[in-house]
Amino acid sequence: MYISPGYSALLDKLRTQQCSGQSWTNIPGPPPPTGINQFPLPPQPQLVSRQPLEDRVLVENRYQGQIIYQEVLENQCLAVIGTYHNFLNATATPNTPFSREISVAIGASQTSSFEVSFGLSLGISIGSIADLSASLTTTLGHSITLHTETKITDTFSITPAQNTDVSVSWWQATYAYRLEAQRVIRSFGDIIGREPFSDTFQDNANTFIATQYPAATTSDSPLFIAKFGDFKL
Repeated sequence: MYISPGYSALLDKLRTQQCSGQSWTNIPGPPPPTGINQFPLPPQPQLVSRQPLEDRVLVENRYQGQIIYQEVLENQCLAVIGTYHNFLNATATPNTPFSREISVAIGASQTSSFEVSFGLSLGISIGSIADLSASLTTTLGHSITLHTETKITDTFSITPAQNTDVSVSWWQATYAYRLEAQRVIRSFGDIIGREPFSDTFQDNANTFIATQYPAATTSDSPLFIAKFGDFKL
């Protein structure tokens, strides 16, 4: 499936490193605009969690007690990377408030292939997105709840206080899950084949943040004017 270039670059870098375990670490919040109409670049993806997995025998044929043919997943590694995706920037003045209705995708896309691959990796059957959520939760030691991708629509608006121009950036948390391994084929104990085994899916989380310039200080501050309505399915 398609993975954004920033994700691909980090995944390629991780592929060259040893798969050392890392507990779940939340991604840092996104940056605010630095001035009126001065919108920030998207933050670079960060490693959120990584766990090595045990080798898994896929196929094993024996003759008179001796293994004559075997296929094994070795050097298995499950990694999660994440960042905030900037999906809207806007500036408003007291005379020109801003309001726009847009649709945003939330949920995990194209997980069927990953369910099969991860099931082979763990030696279990994963037949639904609920099963995948449970297996990821157990493997990563962090609560994971995935939903099938859908579209939500809401109105994003800015109503500046008097004599105040405001620029706002809206962000959505996104994550990529990557399974990497080597499929090693042996005949009578000798390696006769080796090929990469990998799969990926992306989850657009139902987690949204608005950042603004000038910065808001308290919830009742006149600068706290970026309205972020409740999302409705």
